[in-house]
Amino acid sequence: MTRNLKIGLLSFAISIGFLPNAFSQENTYALFKPKPRITLLIPLYLDSAFEHGKYRFGNNMPGFIANSLDFFNGAKIAANELVAEGVEAKIQVIDTRAPDFWNQYFRDTATDGTGIVISAAQSAAEMKAIAEKLRPLGVPLISMLPNDAGIGGYPEMMLANSTLKTHCEQIFRFLQRNHSIDNLVLLTPNGTAEGRLKSYFLDENKTTPSIPLKWKERVFTDSMSTETLSRLLDSNELNVIISPTLNANHAQRLVKMLSSLAPKYQSAVFGMPTWETIPFTKNEFKGVDIWYGTPFISNSGNAELTEDFSKRYKDLTNAKPGDMGFRGYEITLRYLKTYLSYPTDFLEHINDRQFRMFNDFDFKPVSLRENGKTDYLENNKVYLIKKTDGAIKSVMSP
Repeated sequence: MTRNLKIGLLSFAISIGFLPNAFSQENTYALFKPKPRITLLIPLYLDSAFEHGKYRFGNNMPGFIANSLDFFNGAKIAANELVAEGVEAKIQVIDTRAPDFWNQYFRDTATDGTGIVISAAQSAAEMKAIAEKLRPLGVPLISMLPNDAGIGGYPEMMLANSTLKTHCEQIFRFLQRNHSIDNLVLLTPNGTAEGRLKSYFLDENKTTPSIPLKWKERVFTDSMSTETLSRLLDSNELNVIISPTLNANHAQRLVKMLSSLAPKYQSAVFGMPTWETIPFTKNEFKGVDIWYGTPFISNSGNAELTEDFSKRYKDLTNAKPGDMGFRGYEITLRYLKTYLSYPTDFLEHINDRQFRMFNDFDFKPVSLRENGKTDYLENNKVYLIKKTDGAIKSVMSP
């Protein structure tokens, strides 16, 4: 970690009013007028990162701190923008890893006047604990995590990050519209997670009101050879491989095998959201189109806004923003403005494009119970990214 970054992290800790062993519900980044109060719950790890005012990790920054700091910095830039616009709101930033967070913030009066809560929780367990505290209050909660914890009975909770089931559904519909006449192969490695992902595609194909897809269904075993794979392909058609796996090793092995069969066999592989972080830049992966879904993109035709935010982020931190930086900026700015414009019917306007920035959101009710009542709202907007030779070639909206 550079000296500037160390100073920046310490300054960041002081700027929002958090010091080791200190907590106050009135800690804020920006104060305008007392109401409404907007709360950002971010696991900042300030008590564990600093000891007697000294940073504990030397020249390194653990990933769990970097992601949270990235999100905070994005939110901070959003707050600066609100200040410049003269927006009247009270923004409260709380470190969820402070030792007395649960006792202090969730006491009887701590959430009085809360408008909305934005959570950057890093685990399903943490997200569930936060939701269980806020659910009885009916406070709109925007989560950056999918509902892997199975939280229900909270119709005011908005999940900006789509579940894997939603990703599979959107990929299926995209294939129906764009690749129904191509050579389709559902190639699934063995594994519990893989079996669950595969079932999402099979269920969609069984229940679709349109014409079902015709695909070859095979197991992608560790012993499958390139020659065996080639027998599933057609040299006269585009070969569309559906690969329901989160495993980077499986993904890279499959793409490498398909690359070795090009250009005789032209192939496109549809993978999972985790494929976004897998490096496919080596020559051994060339010649294969790689598709994956994501609910968040940082450009979406708004290159000017992307460039402007990146410059402001660099001015603030002397670094480039990561994905969480863009999310902290967008979610904070967009939904604070939405809430301030529609404080009494906020949930009816969460899909409005009035304050759109990088992404469209399509929050839809999800029911986990037979009574059909809404348990939470999930973003069903998934962008499909195509990469070829390690570079993004297109962004499609199913």
